[in-house]
Amino acid sequence: QVVYVAEREGSTGLYVRALDTGQVRSVEGTANAVGPFFSPDGRFIGFFADGRLKKVAVGGGAPIDLCDAPTPRGGTWLEDDSIVFSPEYTSGLVRIAAQGGKIEILTRPDAARSERTHRWPEALPGGADILFAIGFTSSTANYDGATIAVVNLASRKVRPVFEGGSMPRYAPPGRLAFLRGNSVLAVAFDPRRIAVTGEAVPAIQGIGGDLSGGAAYFSTARDGTLAYAPGTSLPQRTLA
Repeated sequence: QVVYVAEREGSTGLYVRALDTGQVRSVEGTANAVGPFFSPDGRFIGFFADGRLKKVAVGGGAPIDLCDAPTPRGGTWLEDDSIVFSPEYTSGLVRIAAQGGKIEILTRPDAARSERTHRWPEALPGGADILFAIGFTSSTANYDGATIAVVNLASRKVRPVFEGGSMPRYAPPGRLAFLRGNSVLAVAFDPRRIAVTGEAVPAIQGIGGDLSGGAAYFSTARDGTLAYAPGTSLPQRTLA
């Protein structure tokens, strides 16, 4: 299944499409939602709305508020039933239990290195390491020069992985997909060694997204497939 944000009759919300049947249904209680992401078992959707991180059951029911997220920049749901997210556009990454509770700080932008933001987290297989993008004060509206890094949840150690890209996504069985310009590129990546090998090559050109924030409208699945919204000048957008 695919979850996405769509506008209908002047109101935005979440919609779920079943890939086997093509059936689409709205998710109640998700007005103004952005940035949806699935729980690992596919039973819940995490999302942001009205300055809050929330979750809702895929099968229906009232959304549950988890915590504040005033200007969020992405989230990812881990196998241990916690959520790592970026709550503000100039913050580091934090973690919270999917049932709610105390927020745990994972990273802080390093001012000495002119870091401004840590955003667009993505859990690697096993959930011990989190991919994310580092934006810098020298380029606040263009993320082509951002650094893709990994933070280890146990040690809190941050390791740079790749220079010159944003919105990192792991694409099994061994690719790192990321945004540069208005294209998604892919490069060979070993998630066990946390290492890039080879050269990046274009995968999708003309991707939709908020390029000034380093965001692209695409997502990768465990079976290696990728869903995305192509860039277009029309108000309506389609999934492909």
